[in-house]
Amino acid sequence: MPTPPPEPLLLPDSIRDILRKHDSRTEDFDEGEVSFELERIVGELGELNDGHRKACFAEIAALQMPLTDGRERSRWGTRFGPVVDGTRRDGSDYCFPDIKTFDAQVIQHWAMRAAEVQHPVFKARYADVAWDLTKAATGTKPLIEMARQAIDAYIDCATRFPKNDSSEERLERALELALSVGDNGRADVAVAAMFRLLDHSEYPGARLIWLFEIAFRMKGVSISADQEKRLIDGLEAELQRICSRENPIGIVASEPALRLAWYYQSRGQQDDVKRVVRAYGEAVAKLAEKAAGFVAMHWYQQVYGVFLQFGLKEDAEKAQVAGKLKAEEANGQMAKHSISMEIPNAEMEEFLEQMTAGDLEATVERIAFHFCPSLNDLRRQLAELQKEFTLYSHIPVVALGENQVTARVGSIESDPEGRMMVLMADNLKFAAIFLGKTIDRAREKFEFTSKTLLPLLLQSPLFDVERTFLLEQGIEAYLAQDHVKTIHVLVPQIEHALRRLLAIQGKPTNKHRRSDASVMVEKSLNDILESEPVVQQFLSDDVTFYFRVFLCDSRGINLRNVVSHGLMAPKNFNRVLSDRLLHILFLLGIFGQKPTEVSSPT
Repeated sequence: MPTPPPEPLLLPDSIRDILRKHDSRTEDFDEGEVSFELERIVGELGELNDGHRKACFAEIAALQMPLTDGRERSRWGTRFGPVVDGTRRDGSDYCFPDIKTFDAQVIQHWAMRAAEVQHPVFKARYADVAWDLTKAATGTKPLIEMARQAIDAYIDCATRFPKNDSSEERLERALELALSVGDNGRADVAVAAMFRLLDHSEYPGARLIWLFEIAFRMKGVSISADQEKRLIDGLEAELQRICSRENPIGIVASEPALRLAWYYQSRGQQDDVKRVVRAYGEAVAKLAEKAAGFVAMHWYQQVYGVFLQFGLKEDAEKAQVAGKLKAEEANGQMAKHSISMEIPNAEMEEFLEQMTAGDLEATVERIAFHFCPSLNDLRRQLAELQKEFTLYSHIPVVALGENQVTARVGSIESDPEGRMMVLMADNLKFAAIFLGKTIDRAREKFEFTSKTLLPLLLQSPLFDVERTFLLEQGIEAYLAQDHVKTIHVLVPQIEHALRRLLAIQGKPTNKHRRSDASVMVEKSLNDILESEPVVQQFLSDDVTFYFRVFLCDSRGINLRNVVSHGLMAPKNFNRVLSDRLLHILFLLGIFGQKPTEVSSPT
């Protein structure tokens, strides 16, 4: 015999009276607020029998569960999800409501309520939760009538209450449901209702953008020729409205301009593509004239990307030039901050004596290891920053150089490596005074010359004996405070030493050109430090990351690339950088002394 349907749930009279009161309303309302009212009344009713309690729970859950954003899915794989969703201290998950409490009796209650209520807000909600949650909760197929009732009710809501902020979401859900069940007729009705919303928009710009995305980006949606013309004409009018103002807000013009450009490009109307994109660019240029340098530079970079995207190369170059000019203003507008720190003489003296205890070789080794940053320390610092300065941890960071943005770093959570590089670069600057004073003390105590330092370095096979003269010249320039020569001589020697490390490990020091596999070139410092695991294994994660930050990553100090490409200003050739290059020589000298057989270097 077939299983009889479950008994319907019965609501307490006071709860049913409240629901009838709201069902008879002629205005729009928020079903969530009704659920909170029900919760309060249930709390005042005292003891309830199991049937009444379950019926009240079914009502509150149905009206309170949120619809996930943008067709995302809840933890149940459904569009409706729990109000509360989290993790307990013991690591276990919890949520309210729990889908395990939605049995066939609860689903039947929602379907019954969808059939008996009159107000479209109630009808849409009961029908939609019954449709959406039936399979996930009970494993059975939902009734197609629930989807149809929900679609019609959502459209009815938007038609009756077009000025409500929920109208767009309701119609999107109606269209989504219609497309999911293959009901093209109802899909067309939902789209028509969306276009009618334009008639109730005092400022239709945002609604035109929303409707464009649905019409052209949502799979399965079709619009008539008249609807398409209305949409494009509306976007053209919106672009004209923005750009014709005395002080156009150029960045806002991107919204209609980009969509029009995409539309015209897809139809081969290249002249129209250029027209709308240039209108956006001109509006940005007018706005940028009066904007602060850094802000204007950022806008020009956005315009540059749009021009390139749509093939306007000459316009893109003009935006580049304008952006660099604004960046010069930005440099003058950057606020300068300094932090003073007082170190007691006794503490500094004790530190310097400890660092230079013993002979020169012991001091060099101590300097090498002490001033090499630790990744574990950086991770702890980032964790503390994330805990104590929540806002800072979420703000992206940009690096400026050569009057342009040279690097972008995300939040601590989304881009931990980038934030570690920024933090290490800051730490290196902070530690510069200690490194400098330690070297000065070593020079006071020992014969600190190229003749005494070179034998220590040349114990390492990483340094080519045939290049002793270059190392000597670099060290002598350092001791003479000729930082221009120091940096220009020592940076290439460090790169050569790391290339020898590849050879020592039996790895090729060269690679083929991208365009021609028969032509070989030597690997760059970036190639060696970023793409060669044997280097990282040999030097350690700490040292490899340090070298990347200081020498070749735009998120850090990037000394090698800035110098090699002629981007270093004269004032930036200073002792702080020279000290660090000497420190890197010390590290390579020590790490290179690991027992290994040297291959023939390139």
